[in-house]
Amino acid sequence: MANEILQAGKGRGKGTRTFFSSGTTPDTGPDFSQDPAVLAAETTADTSYQTAAQQADATLNQETQSVQDNLQGAYDTATAAYNQALADHTVQEQTADAMADQAYQTALAADQQAYDTAAAQAQDAFQQGSQNAAQVYQAALDQADQARQVADQGADTTYLSAITAAWNQFGQAQQAAQNADAAAHQADQGSYDQTAVKAQATYDAVANQLNQTSTQAQAQAQATHDTTVSQALTARTAAFNLAQAAWSNADQAVQQEA
Repeated sequence: MANEILQAGKGRGKGTRTFFSSGTTPDTGPDFSQDPAVLAAETTADTSYQTAAQQADATLNQETQSVQDNLQGAYDTATAAYNQALADHTVQEQTADAMADQAYQTALAADQQAYDTAAAQAQDAFQQGSQNAAQVYQAALDQADQARQVADQGADTTYLSAITAAWNQFGQAQQAAQNADAAAHQADQGSYDQTAVKAQATYDAVANQLNQTSTQAQAQAQATHDTTVSQALTARTAAFNLAQAAWSNADQAVQQEA
């Protein structure tokens, strides 16, 4: 712009000048265009104008450069601030991602630990329940076997006592018959034989009855033993099923929580 003004100012005062008075008729007064004083004044004015134009152009260029420098500085500052904000945001995002991933891994590990703990507890409960059921079953078997042995021993003892008593009674009867025969030599042999046969029949009847009683007692003891074993087996199966159900429920609950 300053150059355009400078170029426009060049040539001012040069050439022939025409002076006009009022109206449109040219003034025919004297021509001072070639007057040295006029030419010197024009030269001085032109030089002053060019100097002022150059100074204005330099000032304009300086101000323009200053504005450009300020704009460039502001742009650089804004760019640096943007890049720093972008870097800070990236760091914050990476930090948040790392924290979220760590929290997820921690929660996952805690959930796995809870599942493993619950599964181990359920397995322990199942094993304990199975052991308890087995112990109860074995105890019932031992009690039933002991009861059967006691019953067998009792039946044997009763049988032996009764058969011994019957045998003693038979011996006493036989001895009484012999004593009676010895005391009364005139006693009838038939009476002795009848007494002996009667004593033998009594012994046989008592022995048969005792044998039946012993057999019935042994059968009853065996039936009681079988019933006790069956009940113990049923109790063991129920306890095992209960432990299995508890373990299954615990495992299902842990899986649902997972």
